[in-house]
Amino acid sequence: MTKISALLSADGNTILFSSYFDKKLYIEKLNGDKAEIPTIAERFYTNKDATKFVIGNYGVSKIYDSCGKLVDYIVVNYGLINDVRFEGNNTYFAINGTTIPNAKTKDYIGVMDESGNMIWTAKVYDTIAMLKFSPDGKRIMAQSSKSISVYDYHNEKMDIIPRPINGKYPEFVWKRLLNEDIEGENAFIFTDELENIYIAKNTNLIKATKNGNQFWMVGTSKPIKFLDLSRNGELIALVIEDEKGSEVIVYDKSGMVISHKYIIKGHEVTSVSVSPDGEYFSYAVSTPENEEYGSFIDFFNDKGYMIWEQKIKSTFVYDLSINKDIVTASFDDGNSSGILAMDFSGKVFYNKDMKSNEPFITASEDGKAFLLLGFDGSIGFYNREKALLSENYTKKGVIQQALMSKDGKAAVLISFSKDYKEYYITFFNNFNMTKTITSSWKVKKAVMTPDGNYIVILSQEYDNTINNANKITMYDKQGNTLYSYYHKSGIYDIAITEDGSNLYIYSADGYVYKYRNK
Repeated sequence: MTKISALLSADGNTILFSSYFDKKLYIEKLNGDKAEIPTIAERFYTNKDATKFVIGNYGVSKIYDSCGKLVDYIVVNYGLINDVRFEGNNTYFAINGTTIPNAKTKDYIGVMDESGNMIWTAKVYDTIAMLKFSPDGKRIMAQSSKSISVYDYHNEKMDIIPRPINGKYPEFVWKRLLNEDIEGENAFIFTDELENIYIAKNTNLIKATKNGNQFWMVGTSKPIKFLDLSRNGELIALVIEDEKGSEVIVYDKSGMVISHKYIIKGHEVTSVSVSPDGEYFSYAVSTPENEEYGSFIDFFNDKGYMIWEQKIKSTFVYDLSINKDIVTASFDDGNSSGILAMDFSGKVFYNKDMKSNEPFITASEDGKAFLLLGFDGSIGFYNREKALLSENYTKKGVIQQALMSKDGKAAVLISFSKDYKEYYITFFNNFNMTKTITSSWKVKKAVMTPDGNYIVILSQEYDNTINNANKITMYDKQGNTLYSYYHKSGIYDIAITEDGSNLYIYSADGYVYKYRNK
C-alpha cells in the first residue's frame, strides 16, 4: 500500500504531498510552479507561504527553499521533532525526548533553534504522545496519556489539564493570593465541614470562605510550627516557636484568643491536636534539653482549663491525636519508646514499652478501632478491649503517616524504607490490606475524606519544596488511581473537603488553588 502525506499551506496557495513509494516531496503552487525534493522521510513542515521546508524529524533534518534547493541541515539527536515554528527567518523545533528511537528514551521535552541549540527544556514524567506550538508560538502543548500540559516556555510557566481516569478529574476553579508572606519554612492549609479555608505560614493565620474571600487574619509573635482545628471550625490551635521557646495559642471561629500557654525554655511542643467537635485540645511537650524532667501530654477543655496531665518517661513525644473520646500518642528517644491511648478522664487503655521498635498508634474518629504496631513489628487493627480485628501485616519501612476513616474500616499507611530509598502507600479496607504502592518520590502529605472513600497523596521528587516537581494523586479506598498529575511549582500543603468534591493546594508561589474533583 502506498503511503501518502498531504498538506495545504496556511495561505492556501501551495499543495504539498509526499509518497513513500517514490520517496519524494512534491510542491505545486496555484501559479503553476512545481518542485520536487527527494526524501526518505514522510514527515515534513512548511511556513505559511510555503517558501521554506523542513524534512525529517530525527537524525539529520534538511531545510529547503521554495525551489527545492537545499539551504541548510541540522543534526537532531535530542529527540524527535514533533512540530516546527517558522518565525521570520528563524526556525524553532519542538523536541520530544520521550520517544527517541531505539529505546534511548529521555525524560524531557524542549525547544531547539536552527543552530541546533536547545533554548528551553522541561523535565516530564510520562511518555509524551504529541508536542505542538500555539499559533503565536508563545506556548507549547504536551499531551500524554495522563494530562495535557501547556508551557509558557518564554516565562517558565506551566498549566496542566489532567486527563480523566475512571471518570474522575480535577477541574480548576480559582486561585487566590491569600497570604503574601513568603518567609518561613512551615505552611499549612485545612478546611472545615463548611469548607472554610485556613492557611498558616510564618507569623500569619488566615481564615477564608470557600470562594477565597478572607474572613480574618491574625498575626503571631513567633513563626508557626503546627496547626490543627476541629471539624466544625469552632476551635483552632497553633504552636509557635523560636529560639526562646514554644507557645500554644487557641482561637475560636472568630479569631479571638481563648487560651495562650507558654512553655518553659528547654521544653518543646512536638505535637498538637484538637477534638473533632471542638470541645477539647491537647499538646505534647518533649524535653530534649531537660531529660530529667521527662515529657508530658496536657489535655484541656475548650475554655483552656486543664483536665489532666500524663507524664512520659521519654524525651520525645509525637503523633498526638484526639478523636471522639480517645487521645493517642507515640514516644521514642532511642532508649524509651512506646504507645499511649487514654480516654478524656485520663484512663489509660494502652501504655506499652515497645523497646525502641519505632512505635506507632492511631485511632478511628469514633474511638472504636485502633491501628498500631505490635511487639513483633507487625501492624494490626484492635478494638477498645484489645481484641484483634484482623490478621497482622508485616510493616514495610518506618511509618511516616497514618489515616483512618471515621469508623476505622478504611485506612492508609505511609512508610519509608531507608535501605531501598522507597516510600510505600498501603491501603486497608474492612480492616484488610488491599494494595501496596511503591514510589521513589517522597510522600510529603496524605489526606483522606472522613468516610475513607477518597485519598489524595502529595509527593515530590526532591526535598526542596520551592524548586521541585510535585505530583498529586487521588485514589479510592481500594487504592485505585482516580487521577494523577504533575505540578511544576512547589506545593506546601493540600486539603480535601469532607465529601471529596474539592481539593485545595497551597502552592509555593504564594497562591491557594481550588480544584473540583467530581
